[in-house]
Amino acid sequence: MKSKKHSTNVPVLYRQGDVAIERITALPPSLNRVPLESGKVVLAHGEVTGHHHAFVDVDCTKFTDSSGAEFFDVRGREMSFTLPVIRRWKNQVMISHPLHGMIEFAVADVSITDGHVTVSGKFGLLRHDEHNTHGIPAGIYKGAQIANGTVRQREYHPESIRNVMD
Repeated sequence: MKSKKHSTNVPVLYRQGDVAIERITALPPSLNRVPLESGKVVLAHGEVTGHHHAFVDVDCTKFTDSSGAEFFDVRGREMSFTLPVIRRWKNQVMISHPLHGMIEFAVADVSITDGHVTVSGKFGLLRHDEHNTHGIPAGIYKGAQIANGTVRQREYHPESIRNVMD
């Protein structure tokens, strides 16, 4: 079964745990480049564990605007391989890469045939210590909600609805 590409009418979101970024067509003017943190582009810091969601510097550059909104220029690295599907669910597929370990890709960003995933193109690797690495296609992205630039998932707790703590 071959996968379908993203529809141009629907926003394309990529999530990893409690953060998300949305693909946009271009960077807005008047942005400030954000310096690397220990050689990484950090999307969000974990409040509990100290772990963070981050691209390595070769994959991405981070910018902010005057309101604090975050933007990401994901350059990625060239990837070209075909590997067996480890797991498939909803719109995601997971492979085990010999150098990068377990990586999740959006089904629309890869080709799937006879139980194998073919990846071809440039992808940034979004990493986190407690989540699988996500392959994010090269492109321009914005934090999906202006609350520290990225979406913070919320969860039910008997006393209130609260942000997910990573």
